[in-house]
Order: sequence, then structure tokens, then C-alpha cells
Amino acid sequence: MFRTSAKSQIMSYWGYPNEQYDIVTKDGYILGLYRIPHGKECLGTAPYRPVVYLQHGLSASAFNWIANLPPNSLAYVLADAGCDVWLGNSRGTIWSQRHVSLSPDSEEFWAFSFDEMANYDLPATIDFIVKKTRQKQLYYLGHSQGTTIAFISFSTNPKLAQRIKMFFGLAPVGSVKHVKSPPKKLFPFLESLMKVLFHNKAIFAQIKFNQFFATKMCNLWIFHWLCKGIFFAAYGSDYRNINESRLDVYISNYPGATSVQNVIHWAQLITSGQLQAFDWEDPALNMVHYNQSANL
Repeated sequence: MFRTSAKSQIMSYWGYPNEQYDIVTKDGYILGLYRIPHGKECLGTAPYRPVVYLQHGLSASAFNWIANLPPNSLAYVLADAGCDVWLGNSRGTIWSQRHVSLSPDSEEFWAFSFDEMANYDLPATIDFIVKKTRQKQLYYLGHSQGTTIAFISFSTNPKLAQRIKMFFGLAPVGSVKHVKSPPKKLFPFLESLMKVLFHNKAIFAQIKFNQFFATKMCNLWIFHWLCKGIFFAAYGSDYRNINESRLDVYISNYPGATSVQNVIHWAQLITSGQLQAFDWEDPALNMVHYNQSANL
């Protein structure tokens, strides 16, 4: 299914052709997939244009790749360089909060982590792109969690791995063993707190206040320092790697939402020091999911 959205409007604003599709996974999640088939100076889609798939990280979305001005946004740069660019949105992000039968208001909808993104989202998305472009292979570029799900998926699904011509990992994550903040001993408390506050549903979700704060306050000089401080506290404080004039744009579109279960999964990896499947913390549930009492 092809349709338009706010991201499509952003790309159109800068003069880039764009398409959006709905991808249905085997477990029923409907993912928003975007495409920039060619750059602004191209007249049409070449039959053998290199296909590049961009996969965002934790609490992000496809917006990450088009957040800056065209010369500084990777999706636009690749399109202008002659690539057929595809932008994925993992389940739970603001553009992938639909399901064939489950409501986003239910806890059942949010019962997923990056395990399901690797086992369902990535195969469904790449299969669609390959069929749509009629090319046997594509270039995969992931950031952070986007590399983790690729490591999992490509190592457990040889058929899918054969469809990847080259894998580029930005800030690749295979282990979070050495994360120091917050301290490991706080994770059991944080897990309980997240479940109380967010009821095993969404976390890092976009709220109306983000839009108000970004558009009404961040543009005012007197509040600029506050906006900058909040953004750097959440996403890093390297002033050389950010366009401060676009803070209002960033804050209006971040974070991209994910599930409490996904964040808990990352916490489990920090505690265990290993890359492993989600621990349901119940031998019976682990048996249902993995056919053994402990997670893999």
C-alpha cells in the first residue's frame, strides 16, 4: 500500500521525490517504509540504481536520516549520489504504531523488543524492497540498535544475509557490557519504575508538549540554553556534531518511541554482559518462546 505522510511532506519540501509503503510483518505489525527513488537532479528511476536501506537506532525513527538540511542529511546525500534510498521504521516508532488486530492502547501491542525487530521487521522490510526494486542485493546501513538487529538477523537467517551486498555499521552495538551509567545495580529498580510509570507500553513517546516546547520556546533566545541542555543531556554533548539552529526541528521529532520491554531488554544485556534474547523472567514463558527455561 502506498500513501503519504508528514515525512513525505518534509522530503517534498526539499524537492525530493518520495514514496511511502505499509509493510505487514508475519506477526501482524504494520511498518511505515519510506523511499527516495532518486535525487533532485535525476529525471527518473534508473533500472540498476544502487539500493540503500537505512535503519535507525533506539528511540529514533526514519526522521534521523532527513533531519538536517539536504547537504547534511545522509538520505538526501545518497539520493543525489545516484542511489535508490529506503528508510525503515521499527515497530513502535511513531510511524509504525499499527497492527492488523492489536490496539496500540493495549499492553499486548507493546510486548516486543529488538528480538522481534530482528526476526520479523527486518526480513519483511528487506523482502519487500528486493521485490519492489527487482534487485537481488542491497546495501544496508544501520545506526546503533539498527546494527544490533542486523547482527542478529543476518547471523540467524542465511537467506536474508545473502540479500545484503555490504553492511555498514554506524556506532555498532554488539555488547553493552561496559556501560557505566546508570549503574548496573539500579536496573532492577528502574525496571520496576518503568513498568509502574508506563504500564508495559510505550516509552520515549512523542507528546504534544514536545511540539509546543520546540516551536514556541526553543526559538526564543532566552530559552535556547534550556533546549540545548535538554537535548545534549539525552543525546550527547559534542557541540561540533550538531547544528544548533535546528534544535527546534530535532526536539519536535525526537524521540521516536519504543516499548518498555525493549528498554528492559537492553538493561538485561548490560546486567548480563552478553548479547542474548529477551529474558521473560519466567521459566514457563521462556519455554514458550525458546523451548527452554532460560533465554538464549
